Amino acid sequence: MVVVRNVKYSLFLLILVLAYGCKTDPATSGDAVLDIRLPKEPEKLNPVFFPNSIAREVCQYIFLPLADFDPLTLELQPVLIKTVPEGLVVADGAHKGGYRYDFEILDEAKWDDGKPVTGEDYLFTLKAAMHPGTTASAFRSIVSKFSEVVVDPSNPKKVSVFFDEYFMLAKEACLNVEVLPKHIYDAKGILDKYKLSDFLVEAEAEKKVAADSTLISFAADINGIKFTKDIVVGCGPYQLGEWKAGEYIVIEKKNNFWAKDKKIVALQQNADKIVFHIIPDETAAYTRLKSGELDVLSGVSPSNFNQLQKDTATGFSFHTPQLMKYYNISINHKDPVMSSQKVRQALASLVDVDGFIKNFEFGNAVRTVGPVNPAKSYFNKDIKPYSFNIDGAKKLLAEDGWKDADNNGILDKTIGGKKTELAVSLLYSGDLGKNISLQIQADALKAGMKVDIEFKEFAQIRKENLETGKYTLVLQSSVQDFGNEDFSLRFHSANAEVGEGNFSFYTNAKADALIEAINEEKDNEKRKVLYKEIQQLFHETLPYIFLYSPTERIVISNRWKGSTNQKRPGYQANTFVPANQ
Repeated sequence: MVVVRNVKYSLFLLILVLAYGCKTDPATSGDAVLDIRLPKEPEKLNPVFFPNSIAREVCQYIFLPLADFDPLTLELQPVLIKTVPEGLVVADGAHKGGYRYDFEILDEAKWDDGKPVTGEDYLFTLKAAMHPGTTASAFRSIVSKFSEVVVDPSNPKKVSVFFDEYFMLAKEACLNVEVLPKHIYDAKGILDKYKLSDFLVEAEAEKKVAADSTLISFAADINGIKFTKDIVVGCGPYQLGEWKAGEYIVIEKKNNFWAKDKKIVALQQNADKIVFHIIPDETAAYTRLKSGELDVLSGVSPSNFNQLQKDTATGFSFHTPQLMKYYNISINHKDPVMSSQKVRQALASLVDVDGFIKNFEFGNAVRTVGPVNPAKSYFNKDIKPYSFNIDGAKKLLAEDGWKDADNNGILDKTIGGKKTELAVSLLYSGDLGKNISLQIQADALKAGMKVDIEFKEFAQIRKENLETGKYTLVLQSSVQDFGNEDFSLRFHSANAEVGEGNFSFYTNAKADALIEAINEEKDNEKRKVLYKEIQQLFHETLPYIFLYSPTERIVISNRWKGSTNQKRPGYQANTFVPANQ
């Protein structure tokens, strides 16, 4: 009888393990713990100085912006401020004729130590970003358009931001900013002796840094581990708990959170703890999801997503929200072969986008024709995408003077007095990139174009190829904005220099004029017309070969009630509620 009871007890324990997996590690028993997979470990946690997409999945619950895009309406809504302001024309003074945005930070907004969030924190964050020695180059390009920021001396919660020239994204630029606590990230007050204007001109700012050793040490601290891993402080609903390198990051619900009763998405805190498990291998993550050790798995491969639906659909909910990003092939327009518009159009006809969506995405994607997301109101629906047409590609190449003079199966042409074969290289990363690249390679060869493919991690591609201009073709993904799109960085000829952002070196006078007109147009309806016109131009001239906008594939355990949306990473974990509540 004793043996029988022990067997029953062992079976009972086994059932518990199978049912609940390892949910108690690294959580405290009794807590509502949400377990999420991260495919990579973020190097740092700071949304201003390390705006990495993986890191942002964690940072969004620790740090808060003044205003953020609602994940459902995609409209800018207040988070740390009382209302979202509209721009006012400045009637007099130093900024006469420019625009001003006035806002007031919520009275109750506080840091973890009880100190109030003020305009001085906001101003410090901007100055730190503009410091030429900090790693905030992307943010710095936006803040450089600011003319002045004034904190009300009688009420440090009130702030005015000035723009001397009209800037289409001014409201988003000055409000969609995560704020850092000045008294923690600059406890010595190093930036107090400088104005924002001291850093707005890069050359002058670099001189100031060279002459002030404290500015050099400030940048070293901000860029380094000290303020990106050792000290991670925001005013959001969660705080950093434990970070075990290579295994997991735990964030914990703040017990005395200043906004615990507010319903705004960014301020909710339903789970007691959120554990981000670092699991690079999808198969391992997939196994842990099925065993109950994970609650949320995003970025699931189409095959695993479909298989899980077939195997265990009753234990999970399955979501495919459309994402604000698109896949494309970046083209180096300085390359002697790809500089020809007809060659680019021929390659676009050799890319079987519909086949990619069917075979690699299981139909969960939407074709796109340019850098505007199909969900946007100004997406040009009248543009017909390039069809997969090998004969059409051959015709375009023949019109451009390409022929197989030596009968080796690869077309050739004399360029600059030298016989040149129609051979290009394509860089890719990831399994999806490999599948797409192999298919392009096979189809292009049928038209006499040789495509050599090479795998690299994308961080390496960006550093060694895109930023240096040493490439021909790169398969990549591009993130899109929720508001109006500014195409200056990626497609204006002013940035068609090494390291300046226009990595395809695309130059087109008509495109430049349209980009400038879009950025200067104040009427939304007139701007939509310009947006549709530039999409048509991009479609014809092909700065990139535009492929498709993917949907995310997210699996959520039925232990939690949660929804998905278009905002990266496709859901807001802080809004998830235990199913038994």
